[in-house]
Amino acid sequence: IKSVQKRDGTIVPFDLEKVTSAINKAMLSSGEGSGKEAELVANGVLMELVKIAKKHKNFIPSVEGIQESG
Repeated sequence: IKSVQKRDGTIVPFDLEKVTSAINKAMLSSGEGSGKEAELVANGVLMELVKIAKKHKNFIPSVEGIQESG
C-alpha cells in the first residue's frame, strides 16, 4: 500500500505509524489495550489492505475505510 485518500480527497503516502498512533489513541481513550496491541491491530489492518490491493490493481484505501478495518 503506497497511498491513502484523506477525507478532503487528497492522496498522500500511506504511513503505518499514523495508523498505529490513531489506534493507540483510541485504545488509550477507552482504557483498553497497549502500544504493542495497537501495533498488532495496525499490522492486521495493513494485511487486509494488501489482500484487497492484490484483487484490485489500482486500489487506494480511504481514511474512513482504514478506520472501519481497525
